Amino acid sequence: MDHTKNAKGKSAFNKRRACLMRKASELSILCDAEVALFGYSNDGELFEYASSNMAKIVTRFEKCRRLIEQGIPVNNDPEMDEDLLREEMENLKQDNDQHVSGMNVEGMDRKDLRELEQQLDEGLLCIKDRKEAILVQQLEKSRDQEQRYMQENETLRRKACVV
Repeated sequence: MDHTKNAKGKSAFNKRRACLMRKASELSILCDAEVALFGYSNDGELFEYASSNMAKIVTRFEKCRRLIEQGIPVNNDPEMDEDLLREEMENLKQDNDQHVSGMNVEGMDRKDLRELEQQLDEGLLCIKDRKEAILVQQLEKSRDQEQRYMQENETLRRKACVV
């Protein structure tokens, strides 16, 4: 009896998992969204779905999570993100300018100096990550545009040969 119950439970789980994955796929297609889904069954079996590259989606998620943890708003407009990051850096620069320039470090102990160094390193890493993401986005857009232009050029070339 217990074996039958487990088999029914596994069957129900598999049906619901398939439905969830189908919905994730539909969401990805209908909303032009990147979707990543993973979970574990009661048996500990991993299942996953990604509308594109799972590693890329997870990396993007982690970068956004880091920005949010630092209190930096995240949105999908790369130029707006860049402006916000620039503004955030300017604020940090103004707040820490005296410390960074060495003008007002006499009152700081080693712990404070290490903390300041760590903050600067984290800020720099965050900026580098965001810059890389923006450059990758711009490169992808440029490649897409290049493909469209090449297709349009080929279409025009065929029309010119016909005439």
